Amino acid sequence: MLLPTTWGLIFVTVKPQSGMGPLLYHVVQFLRGKESFRTWIPFGVVVILALVIYQYPFSMGKPPADIVASASLAPFPWGVPFGIFGLWRAVKHDDAWLAYAVSPLLAPYFTLHTLIGPFVVIATRNKRWGMVAWIFGWVLVSMVQGRI
Repeated sequence: MLLPTTWGLIFVTVKPQSGMGPLLYHVVQFLRGKESFRTWIPFGVVVILALVIYQYPFSMGKPPADIVASASLAPFPWGVPFGIFGLWRAVKHDDAWLAYAVSPLLAPYFTLHTLIGPFVVIATRNKRWGMVAWIFGWVLVSMVQGRI
């Protein structure tokens, strides 16, 4: 969000659970003609290189289902309608920050550290909601550690 779109697209894909929203937001902006094709060239090069070098996603082993179920905090699939609504609002109001904040709602799997980015976005946009996000984060930490 702090980098130009050309390089920001590469960095948001480092953590797909957090970067899915901004990526979809910029796809819509490209389809509307608000971004040029040249914006997407570095992203395309990196994706192709990753596929060739790492053979991602084909080289990834499947983690055991019990580990995924116990570590994931995703409200999937119930969070998807809220994530789609948030993306719609982000596109309608031309707000890339909102697209970033709703990304975890679209992910089928994420862990606690995935929420750092959206919490920062929420905290910088509204202090009260930032406090709610901070409290919610500590509640999640306590739940993960089995204290609640």
